[in-house]
Amino acid sequence: MRSHLNLMTIAILISFSISSCSESTVTDTRPKDQQSFIGMVKAVRDSAASVPLNDGNRPVMIDQSLKRLKVYIVDTLKSRFVGWNARVLDNTKTDPNGDEVRLAFGLSIDNFSLAETARYKSVVFREWLSDAQSPLREKLLALKVGDHVKISGGFITRDKRIDVDPYNEKEFKITKNIFANPEFRVDVTDVNVVED
Repeated sequence: MRSHLNLMTIAILISFSISSCSESTVTDTRPKDQQSFIGMVKAVRDSAASVPLNDGNRPVMIDQSLKRLKVYIVDTLKSRFVGWNARVLDNTKTDPNGDEVRLAFGLSIDNFSLAETARYKSVVFREWLSDAQSPLREKLLALKVGDHVKISGGFITRDKRIDVDPYNEKEFKITKNIFANPEFRVDVTDVNVVED
């Protein structure tokens, strides 16, 4: 009886080992600069989540982290991104009488398989089509919500500063995860749909 139990235990362990080995591990294949950028956002988000909302140092910590991220964008990325993986989160016509369209691209923070299309779990890149020229304009207009794309372009600066929202004193105090869903204004110069 004891040898039968030992054999069953060994069989279960072998079966478990085989099944765990056969599980596919997902590898982050995004460009290294995209991985690094997302890693910085994630680190700040997680740090902000650990600081109580009523902590007087919270606004200072978040403000300094935002400045470091902006310096990284300008100095390391040179305000550019090339071939970054994203999802189309939104495709909104902002002028009912015209063809002004606002696009939102989500760069997943936690799930780089891009299965998450929810807007609130992404770094968001916003693009307005007012200045896009053909053939890029047609490519952008053809995008559908949920499309997996590779985008290239640049971060928009306003008054020589990276344009990122929503960051203000009120936000620092009322939200736990201010960096969970930051929005960057960008100028997309190329986009290609990728088959999942």
